[in-house]
Amino acid sequence: MIYRRPGHTPPATAPILETERLRLRPVALADFEACFDIWNDPDVYRYAGGKPRTRPSIWTKLQIMTGHWALAGYGYWAVEERATGAYLGEIGLQDALRGMIEAVKGLPEAGWGLASAVHGRGLGTEGLAAVFDWIDTHLDAPACWAMIDPENAPSLRLAERFGFKRETDTVYEGEAVRIFLRPRGG
Repeated sequence: MIYRRPGHTPPATAPILETERLRLRPVALADFEACFDIWNDPDVYRYAGGKPRTRPSIWTKLQIMTGHWALAGYGYWAVEERATGAYLGEIGLQDALRGMIEAVKGLPEAGWGLASAVHGRGLGTEGLAAVFDWIDTHLDAPACWAMIDPENAPSLRLAERFGFKRETDTVYEGEAVRIFLRPRGG
């Protein structure tokens, strides 16, 4: 679903957002290998499907991350370290048509995934702050939601920090997940 603010034309690609240490930008073909490496790190995939990603699945992921902007006017940003230009992962929104609980149907789903080498440095908080500022300013969605593995304590803390409230626990594709809702403005 597209959530446009009245009088606002959504971007066809991710706008560039900058923080003190990060540049959030559109995904690029050059991100493929780094993205593949990140999603094949057990410390990253353990809470996101529980298995490494294939090269074709990463290729599809990058296409979805790029195309979602053109179709919906929102999507994922590539997260880049400003000092080095290194690809660190992604943060953003999608509508994956997951067929989840009624409370989240049609709402954008928030997600984030960063390289394990940068876990614990506050970069997730920094990136999400910029993304939610953009979302709250540019989208007219009444809320967004997130699906998090109940064992993923760092992501659970991030969700709570940004105003997500626990909705329910359920199962998605055979895995236990916790569903959170965040009203616009957090």
